[in-house]
Amino acid sequence: GDAAGRLFLPDESSLVRVIDRSSTIITLLAGGGSSTSTAPATSSLLVGVTGVWGDSDLNVFICDGHGQKVYKIDSAGVMSALAGTGVAVSAGDGGPATAASVYAPYYMFADVYGRLLFAELTANKVRKLYEGSPSLPPSLVPTVVPTISLLPTMTPSITPSACPSVMPTAAPSVAPSITPS
Repeated sequence: GDAAGRLFLPDESSLVRVIDRSSTIITLLAGGGSSTSTAPATSSLLVGVTGVWGDSDLNVFICDGHGQKVYKIDSAGVMSALAGTGVAVSAGDGGPATAASVYAPYYMFADVYGRLLFAELTANKVRKLYEGSPSLPPSLVPTVVPTISLLPTMTPSITPSACPSVMPTAAPSVAPSITPS
């Protein structure tokens, strides 16, 4: 959702719909068109929406994971590419975001300082757009994030071979290990 109380719904047909919670009316926000450049969001072409986030300035950000781009829809409904070239590779940190490639952008989060973070699913990393106000030209700033194993390593406190007549009755409570990249 966003500061206006709208709820965003990406669907399998690469459309993003919005529900106005005060009226419960559902409308098309983005997708369904053929334009891949700056255009009204409802005339835009989205290939596979994998994340949507609204900020406090009523901007909406969209990860197009299959199209290898991150988009911004401003409060007037105009959509423009923020990051990504459409090429499935992760490159271009530190330079203009529109010249950088993003690899399967997935999920996103915008904080109160104007930073937009998104995960690159296939590249196994998190990237950050902006430093400061969202009105500044975007750049991809490298972000060091630890790699977290999806299957944590756990060592049981009692092994069946050490005490064959007693079997543990509960799973061990060992914290998952986190390995920095």
